Amino acid sequence: MNVHFTEALIQETGKTTEKNTADQILINGTLVDGTSASVHIQGGVYPAFQLEIRGEKGAFRLT
Repeated sequence: MNVHFTEALIQETGKTTEKNTADQILINGTLVDGTSASVHIQGGVYPAFQLEIRGEKGAFRLT
């Protein structure tokens, strides 16, 4: 977990506020059957939700 930004902009008011929560959360590991898995949660960058699952036959993208 990393904190790269120490302030957040409140869009409704235009004011900034102090923050100490993680901007980036990275999780990597191996599942029981040996499959590699990774999760990257990145806050405050994308204007909408995005989920991507990749496999040997292609990718599934939900936005």
